[in-house]
Amino acid sequence: MTVGCTSNQPLVVTEYVTLDKVPPAAYLTECELPFAQPPKTYGEAVERDQVWLCAFEACAIKVRGIRAFYGIDNQYQTLCSDDKKATQSSPSH
Repeated sequence: MTVGCTSNQPLVVTEYVTLDKVPPAAYLTECELPFAQPPKTYGEAVERDQVWLCAFEACAIKVRGIRAFYGIDNQYQTLCSDDKKATQSSPSH
């Protein structure tokens, strides 16, 4: 008689990581969209470009803040010319 230890069923291993520190709440807030409706004209769309750029930058600043909080290297620089507006909802680092 032969006894084997093999199985056809996959083994599922789940690991949980507990983070002892949490980034500042300002970094965890939802990013706000500057406009809810599409532009009515091409000219209006062009005028909104800078507003959208700053909104995206404000969101990116939050991500960079979280990365810095956990010690992850940030290789990207700020593009938005209105940094004061972009950083209003997040503390400086």
